Amino acid sequence: MAFQFVHLEPWCRRPDANGRNTTFVFDEASRKPIASVHVRDPKPPTTIWGVGVEEVRAMHDAAAEVAMTPGARGKLRKIAVSQKTLHTVAVRMTGPAPGSFALTSRLMPCFTALALRRLRALPQLNQAAP
Repeated sequence: MAFQFVHLEPWCRRPDANGRNTTFVFDEASRKPIASVHVRDPKPPTTIWGVGVEEVRAMHDAAAEVAMTPGARGKLRKIAVSQKTLHTVAVRMTGPAPGSFALTSRLMPCFTALALRRLRALPQLNQAAP
């Protein structure tokens, strides 16, 4: 099994020009029909590594709600809704192949590390308090 591509993309809570934001990404990942019009018969996702979509959504929303960044005079303020708070990794593989779920679950820590490196490269995220 080989990779055709690995696509990394950061998202914010404010909709972009196409109306996509973190809510849309979570809705698409959980296969809600409103966000999955490109899928003929959307089925619920299968979690092969980590936690489910709704748990990730809850963790993201809670963290984004309390995240603070220093203002011009050092006073902490909430991060803007235009701040990138979610990073997605989409992987397209040739296959399916025997053991593809097992292989993918072993590779997910690598994709996570790659996403974290890219997040650290975004200057606006480096300013946000954890």
